[in-house]
Amino acid sequence: MPPVSSAASGAPRSPVAVVRPVRVGRRVRGADAARGAAVLGMVAVHVGHPSAPDGTPTWEYLAFAGLASTAFVVVAGVSLALSWPGPGLPGRPGTTTTAARPRRTARLLLRAALLFVLGLLLGLLESPVAVILCHYGVLFALAPPLLRLGTRAALSAGVAWTLLGPVAVLAVTAAGWAAVGRTALSVDGRLWTSPMPTDLLRPGVLGLDLLLTGYYPLLSWGGFLLLGIGLGRALEAARDGMKSAANPPSAPTAAGTGTGSAAESRMRRTSLRMLVGGAAAGAVGSALWLLLPRSAAVLERVAAATGQPLQSLRSSLLTGEHTLVWLIPDPLWLALAVPHGGGVGEALRAAGAATAVLGLCVLLADALPRSRWRLTVLLEAVGRIPLTLYAGHLVVLAVLDDTVLHSSSGACERSGWCWDGTTAVLVAWAGCLVVALGFRHFRSRGPLEAGLQAAVGAVVGKQEAGLR
Repeated sequence: MPPVSSAASGAPRSPVAVVRPVRVGRRVRGADAARGAAVLGMVAVHVGHPSAPDGTPTWEYLAFAGLASTAFVVVAGVSLALSWPGPGLPGRPGTTTTAARPRRTARLLLRAALLFVLGLLLGLLESPVAVILCHYGVLFALAPPLLRLGTRAALSAGVAWTLLGPVAVLAVTAAGWAAVGRTALSVDGRLWTSPMPTDLLRPGVLGLDLLLTGYYPLLSWGGFLLLGIGLGRALEAARDGMKSAANPPSAPTAAGTGTGSAAESRMRRTSLRMLVGGAAAGAVGSALWLLLPRSAAVLERVAAATGQPLQSLRSSLLTGEHTLVWLIPDPLWLALAVPHGGGVGEALRAAGAATAVLGLCVLLADALPRSRWRLTVLLEAVGRIPLTLYAGHLVVLAVLDDTVLHSSSGACERSGWCWDGTTAVLVAWAGCLVVALGFRHFRSRGPLEAGLQAAVGAVVGKQEAGLR
């Protein structure tokens, strides 16, 4: 996509200094790489199994359960921020104007609606995967006012929402139980499957599932999107600072020796802050994740509330325990860092890991001296076609579920599971990489990405040049 050029002012040029257009909107490859890592993590969880035949947690769930889907949402916020010029960045000419904002908002809302519809259609596959695209679409629809925030405001609000969102879920759930009963709210008020078109006939249950009772409650998951917007604003400032430093509009063209290294240093500092800060937050959440299930007192409290057997509870608290909601209103629910458990501990672990991965990917792909053989090139290829790979692997899983992955044939190592988890994950990853590299080789967008862009462009008009 062509870059935005600074408009000519009509002022006479100095015979010494040559004004060069400042290119804004250069793609941040590290965001693509982080998105690719999130997609591959979700694929691993979807094709893997939470426990091995001996009952111990599997590596794919320990590594990715709860983390990959959170990173997917955080990077979505980053991408939105990078494609929506922020308010008044110093030295940046491409800030959002009042005239451009309505069209940009319309594009985003239409994109959100199309993602929601695609999520409903994928729900028809009736796979055991909790499809995230309907929630994704609603988050996108809520994004326009959030995108008006600057870096500090977005980061502060994102951190606050991430930490206080679980508290709000606990409070609203407890109040709802007191008002209408536990079964009415948390059983009858939940879909228990991915949203499907027929669920539109039950708008109350669908809305409650999306907001509070489902797999990705927007009351808390909205914090991940806003955190990503804040991180995206920070990368935007570093990126466009790099452009301004590399091409200073008032400097002689012969000057500028050494400005490139100074500019790269700015992006490097930003990515390192993300890496260190995210790792610190993730370490606190991971400590809760690993240590609390070792406590006999904790296990007994959870078992008494959920009815789960003690012998399997320690493993399920590490990979995901969907009956954990019955622990509410016990404040222990907030402290536990269970994948998709919804507590503050899990928010710290997942958001911290997503931030650290983003920082690492940006450091490797954007902040270090560039090479044709970047370490992140495979992840970048996957991250360029996330929608195609996400929907595509769900279709493949729906086709193979009964015949290959979940079969009772004698060829299976154990009843109900035909491939071991590691083989399934590696085969799925290989398939994703082959498809992604194929599209990269032919310089083509994925069919769903291209279709989405074409549909939005046909209704609202083409996107302004220079935005990513």
